Amino acid sequence: MKTAIFIVLTQAVIAQALVPADYVQAHNNERRNVSPSAANMKEMKWDDSLANIAQSWVSQCIFGHNPSPTGSRFSNVGENVYVASFTPSASSVVSYWASESSDYSYSNNYCFGRCGHYTQVVWADSEYLGCAENPNCSGKTLVVCNYGPAGNFNNQRPYISGPSCSQCPSGYTCNNGLCQ
Repeated sequence: MKTAIFIVLTQAVIAQALVPADYVQAHNNERRNVSPSAANMKEMKWDDSLANIAQSWVSQCIFGHNPSPTGSRFSNVGENVYVASFTPSASSVVSYWASESSDYSYSNNYCFGRCGHYTQVVWADSEYLGCAENPNCSGKTLVVCNYGPAGNFNNQRPYISGPSCSQCPSGYTCNNGLCQ
């Protein structure tokens, strides 16, 4: 009697799918907790056209900013880029960008190092967000978030300081510390 031995080798790869709500929530948590508090901070919402721009860029595995992020309804699109040797959570990516707040002085409107990712995350007039991830870029994960409208204009503060929601734009109401 012949005995057949089958050895099955499997490699389980569990890929986390991007969850838009996780990126929106992580951004809104940072925006809600700025110091000093923001009087005019808009609540972030997901935008598929911005996510499509981000997906197009991350699919190329280029570790840098997209020189021409076009294809959305916004004439100016902001962008943050993150690279890691692991697959990060949305909250860890946004927290990393927000950690640059330590290099930014709101009172002086001055950056002492690297703070452009932070100021884009908390740019009050940026209201829409679209992100994409690619975990297959030479052993690294590339994450891109695009913002509409763009932020980070020279000599402008990212938001107006004051009691939360005290200067929401016309037609907006306050929702948990953010203008919606």
